[in-house]
Order: sequence, then C-alpha cells, then structure tokens
Amino acid sequence: MRLLKQFLPGALCALTVLAGGCKEEGRDVLFDEDGTWALLLYDLDGRGLESFSASSRVDQFMIHFQTNLEETGGIAAAASCLDSMGRTDLTQTLCDVGKFECRCFDYTFEGSAMTFTDRAPKGGEVTDPKTTDIEVAAYPEYSSTYRFEPLPEGLFNSDGVISKYVLQARGNALFKPTGCLDVCGIAAEPVEEEK
Repeated sequence: MRLLKQFLPGALCALTVLAGGCKEEGRDVLFDEDGTWALLLYDLDGRGLESFSASSRVDQFMIHFQTNLEETGGIAAAASCLDSMGRTDLTQTLCDVGKFECRCFDYTFEGSAMTFTDRAPKGGEVTDPKTTDIEVAAYPEYSSTYRFEPLPEGLFNSDGVISKYVLQARGNALFKPTGCLDVCGIAAEPVEEEK
C-alpha cells in the first residue's frame, strides 16, 4: 500500500501532463506558453472583441514564446503580415506578399501576469526599451485559448493600455516561415534525422 501511495501522485501528474493541463514543475503560471500562438479575436478600443473581417488575415498575426526554464520567462517573437503597400495594420493589411514584420521581446510570466520588454533584433539595438504589463486570463469559449490585456504599444495595433487580444495555440510550423525566429535570436527546433 505504501508503494501505491508513492506511485499515485506521480502517475496522476503524468496523466495530467499528457492531457495538456499540467504546468511545468517549479513554474507558477496560468498555462504553458512555450510555442506559437495566433491572434483569434481583438478589441482595439473597448467596444468588444471582434474577429478578422478578411480571411487572408487569419493566422497572419502571431507570437512565438521560447521559455527559459532557469528563469520566469524567455524570448517572445511577434510576427505581423505585410502587404504590397507596406501595411501591417490588422484591420487593413491584405497579407498578399508572404512577408512579415518582426518585433522581439524579453518576457516574464508568473501566475497570470506577463511583462514584455522590447528586445533588439539580431544585429540591431533598442535605444529606449519599454516594458508593458500584461494580464492573461483563460478564454473559456475555446480550448488552448487565452486573453492578453494589453499588448505592447504598436503590436497588432495595440494602444498599450486598453486593447485586448485573444490568442490560440498553433503548431510551430505555422510560425517558421515568418523569419522572426531568426530575427529575434530564437533557435529553430532541430530537424530530426531520418533513420
């Protein structure tokens, strides 16, 4: 019976991890953010959440988080699609050229609070890095979906104060073509060798 008592908590945690609801040991966070998240809904001015008016913008505004398990955060790379007129405005861009504008951040995440601090892209510099406090909450209408309030000023049209965004987990393959992993100094996942 003693062996069962020792085995049971570990087995339950393992099952919870497989179900996707377990937090990494030693981290007190609302959810495991590591990976790619795509913008699903947004509220730019307090009028309520809305979805994209054009299907070409779906999955074209994303954030990729790379956690640093020795710290309480890591690096976030954000990608906004460009159009043939150079626009990245999420209410106007046509997303018609397959190119992206990248922004990079160092971030921390504890409980339901995140902070994003501007990070220089590879080969660049940030003269006046700004830090934005972000409150994160579950968005119960969908699984693996969370509300971020706000995002840093200028990111996805954010005013940095009242804007709200709902992001949903996606596969990392969606983010790789943006080129923002390299721009922000995030190592790509190694390609598995064929046996």
